[in-house]
Amino acid sequence: MEQLPLFVYGTFRREQQNYMLLRGHTLSEEPAFVQGMSLYSLRAYPFGVWGSHRVIGELMIINPRIYYSLLAKLDRVEGHDPQAESWIFRREQCLVTTEHQDGVRAWVYIGNADYVAMQPHIFVPHGDWTRYRRELIMGTRFGRFVPANSSNESPAVE
Repeated sequence: MEQLPLFVYGTFRREQQNYMLLRGHTLSEEPAFVQGMSLYSLRAYPFGVWGSHRVIGELMIINPRIYYSLLAKLDRVEGHDPQAESWIFRREQCLVTTEHQDGVRAWVYIGNADYVAMQPHIFVPHGDWTRYRRELIMGTRFGRFVPANSSNESPAVE
């Protein structure tokens, strides 16, 4: 299997709860987006499905020495099983755009659209999970603890 980069749009992004699994194991991380996906909130976690919108995230190049073991660990976290007939998330290839490149082939954990349709969900129109979470926090009493120029908000790549 080719060592493709990984496009992350949710809890694997920097400053999100599962980034700890990637911290120190990447050679590069840069802002990116995928056109042709839609992003939903299932409250505790994001859910990206193939769609007609843009989803913002980061393109990560995983250290080749630990590529396969780290990818296997991420697969377990996402519940990816290529042999499973029913699934919630599956790792698939996508085309990613960064500031410097168009059409970069990468892995992405994509959600099952049938599953999201059966769950209470909220469409995230701007496609940015980090921004969505920040906006939720800002609307609570804890918003006063978030710095005005938080690095938690990543710029969209145009």
